[in-house]
Amino acid sequence: MAEWFDVIDVGVANKKFPLGHRQKDINGNEYMYCKGVASTVAEDVVNINTVTYAVIRTLAANDNVGPVGIALGALDAATDFGWVQIYGKGTADSATVAADKQLYLTSTAGRVDDADAAGDAIIGMVALAADSTNSLSVWLNYPHINGAAAID
Repeated sequence: MAEWFDVIDVGVANKKFPLGHRQKDINGNEYMYCKGVASTVAEDVVNINTVTYAVIRTLAANDNVGPVGIALGALDAATDFGWVQIYGKGTADSATVAADKQLYLTSTAGRVDDADAAGDAIIGMVALAADSTNSLSVWLNYPHINGAAAID
């Protein structure tokens, strides 16, 4: 696997890589190539279907399970393909969040928060800094949701 790639191909109609393909950039951040879903924009936090590698943006539903990532650009149709970040330092859509906090799904699809919600903890995603501008600096370590509350 190459150590660098160009992420400009986000939201394109022509599939350029096999779905589920992983790639790293020069900073060690890792991405997965996925199929889009309606209304997904850059910085949306999405659930990834591990069978079809399609993104699922409706994170507001309690007790979703599976891998989570951050869309790098608009993947706003089922005919769009592009990259979703799954490891490293990234930027996510958020509510008002304090620094160094566990993150959770929210009632707004694509957005995270630090308010504890039973069944909605995102294991492997934490806030790196406080934010109130809806653009949160986060650390991703192959985040996933398992339908459980945070582990204390």
